[in-house]
Amino acid sequence: SIRHEKSILALKALNLAKEHSNFMLINLCVNHFDLFLIADNKLLFFNSFPMHNTDEILYFTFDVMQQQHLKASDFAPRITGIAPEFLKTDLLFKYLPGLDIQFSPENMPESLAFKSLFFTAYHLIKWELYLAA
Repeated sequence: SIRHEKSILALKALNLAKEHSNFMLINLCVNHFDLFLIADNKLLFFNSFPMHNTDEILYFTFDVMQQQHLKASDFAPRITGIAPEFLKTDLLFKYLPGLDIQFSPENMPESLAFKSLFFTAYHLIKWELYLAA
């Protein structure tokens, strides 16, 4: 069967949304990001946007929220993907309350202070999942 390149990511977002009634997934790529908004296990919105700095991530996210008549504070936000060096997590935490950052260690910018702790936890969980399989 033929699938869109983002269909796997959309399914992942829908699965992650089962933990929350409203869920926001921001998936960072090299020069763009994907934004998924899910409410009551239904995909409300998906699109990709150009990204050159943290302000663009916030601008496009809040622009979409405004157009959809939604409030960011009503969504459980998660950010994944490839973290660029320019990423300012303090801005993301300020404007996206409850933000869950889930970068793999090899994709985490050096500027994130908890890199070594995250790296250790990530590999322990990965190893436990491997053993459980």
